[in-house]
Amino acid sequence: MGGEAVRCGLGHEGELMNVARACFGLIPVLLAGPSSTCGGGGSDAGATDAGSASDAGGGTDATGPADAGAPDATQPGDAGPPQDAAIEASGDAAGDGGFATAAHLPFPPVTLVSDAGIIGGPRIVSIVLPEDPEYDDLLAFGQQVPQSAWFSAWEAQYGAGPPRASQSLFEESIGGSMPDGGYTQAQMNQAIGDAITGDNSLIAPDGHTIFVLYLPENTYFEYGGQPGSCQYFAYHSPYGTMGDGAAYVSRCGTAPLDGSELGNATRMASHEIAEAVTDTGGIGWNIATSSAQPWAGSIWGTADGQFLSEVGDLCGLQTRVTEGSYSYQRIYSNAALPAHGDPCVPALPTTYYNTSVPQGWYPVTAGGSVDIPVTGWSSAPIAGGWLLTGSTRVQSTPAAGWSYFLSTSGPTFGGVPYHAIDNGQTATLKVSAPASAPHGAFISIMILSVRLDADGGYLAGEDFGHRWLVGAYVP
Repeated sequence: MGGEAVRCGLGHEGELMNVARACFGLIPVLLAGPSSTCGGGGSDAGATDAGSASDAGGGTDATGPADAGAPDATQPGDAGPPQDAAIEASGDAAGDGGFATAAHLPFPPVTLVSDAGIIGGPRIVSIVLPEDPEYDDLLAFGQQVPQSAWFSAWEAQYGAGPPRASQSLFEESIGGSMPDGGYTQAQMNQAIGDAITGDNSLIAPDGHTIFVLYLPENTYFEYGGQPGSCQYFAYHSPYGTMGDGAAYVSRCGTAPLDGSELGNATRMASHEIAEAVTDTGGIGWNIATSSAQPWAGSIWGTADGQFLSEVGDLCGLQTRVTEGSYSYQRIYSNAALPAHGDPCVPALPTTYYNTSVPQGWYPVTAGGSVDIPVTGWSSAPIAGGWLLTGSTRVQSTPAAGWSYFLSTSGPTFGGVPYHAIDNGQTATLKVSAPASAPHGAFISIMILSVRLDADGGYLAGEDFGHRWLVGAYVP
């Protein structure tokens, strides 16, 4: 993309049993069965299929444009437990039979590459086509962002500074009819430029603005020069030459998790706004790892489905908070990490739950397997525990042949089997490498913890799920 470092935003949000490449959607591709199959398989079905965007999700292979121009990681690797942070227990155990949070690894902090990646004093400019059925709400959402508790929960710790008042523009079209592979970034940037010129030339790039372009419903864009497809997806990129950012939001594909088209759009937009503020160009706050040897860096660098994860990626669209009439995605917070609980802000008045494994990356021989203990942990008791599902985040090429299975069982909803776990309980994740796997082959797996009601629905006022990462590689 002309040297611009673009970061992955949103993928599908729905039951995507045969598409594991989605960036941040809830992907019930199951922790059971071979990874080359759908539904009951692992999660690389579709991971390297034709048309997948280079950063469009967990199935991106190692030959893609890796971190899209972003530097390789400087973080220490986690092939074993971190040297400076042993596996730690937290909670309020006092030896009297009270509840204690199970031992688990701490979440890693995002690190700052350069202040040049931060957009200080940001202004949000929303660009919506006038015929959009969500026109009024999308503009109102943009106006709410700077004064929201959501924004103030994270902006100061990442050096963004107080935001300025938002602005709104509209554009009549996005450069004519959509090409077969989706709108190009050049077309979308032209639409932003036309809106600035045609509607209000005073709202111009100034090095501190994020232009949020909402594509017409049922349209989409190509990504990284690769054809796109109809899916919920967004990403952000530098805009122009002054240090501004742009976020591109499409609304096309499967139904959103909570049934709200507007809620899905505003969560995607909030994800990209936060990342554009804190990591424009991939040189701000992030966790990165090498695309050639990702096991030499943090497994969390693969959370975005490539090799550089930002403050939106690390919590994902599975998190949510409602403020006023609008839904936001919660944002990863370095300041929240010492509490040994929920790493995402704003905080929710609910019990946090997740899983953990003893280390980030596990070596495995070609044709062999490795058993990985997966332990549940929560900040307080949860009656009945919770459920697990999972997906492949990223893997090397060729992709076929990896498989993984989780030892526990659980209920089935909508044809999707889940796996039960609770605080202090441990399941075994068996990851098997193909016999033909060469030196350097790898796979990164997201284990997603979810709470569902008796009918398989999400619980009101809670996140859709919480993620943990683990990987395997052939030395």
